[in-house]
Amino acid sequence: MVFQGGNDFQVAMADYNMWNAALGKSANAKVKLYPELNHLLSPQTEKAYTQQYQVPVNVSEQLISDIALWIIGK
Repeated sequence: MVFQGGNDFQVAMADYNMWNAALGKSANAKVKLYPELNHLLSPQTEKAYTQQYQVPVNVSEQLISDIALWIIGK
């Protein structure tokens, strides 16, 4: 499973697009973009800077659910 936060300023969309092109049609892989998540896979309203990592936040519940469903389906 490959996932990317759309508000990640450390990993470019070009990287996501590369993984999606390589694995996106594979039955054994899942590639998904989460537009509202940052590099730490937590909600972020915009691309920002590393100081945002000093604020305690949780990983996206949707991401956790998607990972669990993918594992269960394997």
